[in-house]
Amino acid sequence: MKTSTNISNGIKIIVLPIFIKTVQQSDGQYHYYEYNIEIINHNYFPIKLLARHWKILDTMYGEKEVHGEGVVGQQPILLPNEKFSYQSFVGIKSFVGTMKGEYFFENTILQSPIEAVIPEFLLIYPPFNN
Repeated sequence: MKTSTNISNGIKIIVLPIFIKTVQQSDGQYHYYEYNIEIINHNYFPIKLLARHWKILDTMYGEKEVHGEGVVGQQPILLPNEKFSYQSFVGIKSFVGTMKGEYFFENTILQSPIEAVIPEFLLIYPPFNN
């Protein structure tokens, strides 16, 4: 699958989705994807990741929004030019979907909010990815 990248407010977000497997569950078949995220602080000040907001589009079943504190149970602080990486996963029923969203940070010196856009990326079942 294709890498998606965005820079906003001095914060670079790189996303790489990877198809994992299809699983039959009681309410239907789900296609699971891992997504690898790298966050790079290009600002001259430290930032703390406070929260996330995802919009997950399952093309046949609609959009779902997810809000939460931090990422994977962490609220990392990134010094200037520091990177933070993590992996998570999502399941959708359709053969094609998308994800996009925002991270909410704090400038730890000024204690002011900063928003960084998570670029939209595709979730495509491999036989449809030609």
